[in-house]
Amino acid sequence: MTGSPTVSVVVPTYQRADRVAALLEDLGRQTLPPVSFEVVVVDDASTDGTADRLDALAPSLAYPIRVLRQPTNAGAGAARNAGLRLVRAPLVAFTDDDCHPAPDWLERGVAAFSGEVGIVQGRTTPIDEVAVGFSQTIEELSLLFEACNIFYRRDALIEAGGFREEAGFFFHRQGLSPIGEDTRAGWAVRALGWEAVYESGAHVQHDVLPRTYGWWLRYGTRYGHFAALAREFPDVRRELFWKPLFLRQRSAACFMALLGVSLTPLTPLMALLAMPWLLVARRPRSISRAGLGTWMRDLLFDAVVEGSLIAGSIRFRSPVL
Repeated sequence: MTGSPTVSVVVPTYQRADRVAALLEDLGRQTLPPVSFEVVVVDDASTDGTADRLDALAPSLAYPIRVLRQPTNAGAGAARNAGLRLVRAPLVAFTDDDCHPAPDWLERGVAAFSGEVGIVQGRTTPIDEVAVGFSQTIEELSLLFEACNIFYRRDALIEAGGFREEAGFFFHRQGLSPIGEDTRAGWAVRALGWEAVYESGAHVQHDVLPRTYGWWLRYGTRYGHFAALAREFPDVRRELFWKPLFLRQRSAACFMALLGVSLTPLTPLMALLAMPWLLVARRPRSISRAGLGTWMRDLLFDAVVEGSLIAGSIRFRSPVL
């Protein structure tokens, strides 16, 4: 390779050969000249033919691409760190294999850097507003620094220690890293004195993917790492959490509900503590089998999240509920 690119794109992928191929084709339509960026794809030990698909696609791409294959599945945080160690550009853009960058994504993201700006977070919207499933919506600086659409100064991110790689408490499966692995990276860069800005023009669309009950429950067990985040960066409680002790308002309602249920044997009136959670935090979308099923799933998910937060509070000696 000759010359140095302006920005490097790092993409972790796992078991999504078709999706990562679509993403690479989207990157081929960028308004930034192909000589100005490179792409590093980190295959997190996929077994679905991803490696063969990338090998076949690479020669047809106008921009430089490197593929790193992880020997074992270690999660998105570890994959991003592995990609970060390979990049050559002073700026690094991160996105995921279920995203679709707009043609001017890189150009707008790069242009937002100036002065003391070390992080640029772009706009993310679901590709299908009607479909039901998991997706991302980011329309302001979130302070979660979701890695589906974010840019960093490479040296600042490396100095900050990159992404957390530690697995979740109960499950490490299908590439699930602990929630907060990308959030930790953003806060660590801010702690070095760099500013974070939001650039709506750096837009990606996020696929809406159907999820099983089992996936939602595994996802909920990952929240305990917010306690580690709050311990490492005390300002998280003031700037990100709903209250210094609670992750968000819904978490407070869930905690009170669980407390009320546990104390109901002492006095039935304690069951009233569950009312905010049942009537405000999560209400059925419709009185139908599907609506009630989703409501029950959400209640169970909230309870698993709360249990994970309590476990994290104990493990990291930093109370987050």
